[in-house]
Amino acid sequence: MCIRDRRQAGQLEQSQYFDGVAPGTLVSGVRCENLEALTYADASFDLVTNSEVLEHVADDHRALQEVHRVLRPGGWYIFTVPLDTARTTTIERARLDANGNVEHLTAPEYHGDPVRGAILAFRTYGTDILTRLARAGFAQQELCTMPHPTRLTRGRAVICASKT
Repeated sequence: MCIRDRRQAGQLEQSQYFDGVAPGTLVSGVRCENLEALTYADASFDLVTNSEVLEHVADDHRALQEVHRVLRPGGWYIFTVPLDTARTTTIERARLDANGNVEHLTAPEYHGDPVRGAILAFRTYGTDILTRLARAGFAQQELCTMPHPTRLTRGRAVICASKT
């Protein structure tokens, strides 16, 4: 999807997670949000998108449920994650223990971020990402390969899921 004119998009919201900032708070004009506990009302959006974010969220099931919650019926979630299409199961690299401390299940893996520096990757997804989306309530899920890799997709498969 390409929006050449912002008038086509209706209302466009941008958010970023900022450590130590309450969700819903503006930081330099950008709204702080936590995918595990979004502050938006139910059925707020026709489209939610992110790139290379979900693997950094401790509870991805909760995050997927939250995205599903804020989508309107017929809405789409379109995103990318590190995805090993040769694997049928996701590699869980870390989790939070009962006290909220990180417990590493494999050697830690960190990804660079221009805002927050190095961020822990909790997982590397396999094709079971589609099952995870279904468990979160998404009616349709698919992996789409872009014919011409862009800077946004970095040659990765794009994951598309819809809400009925």
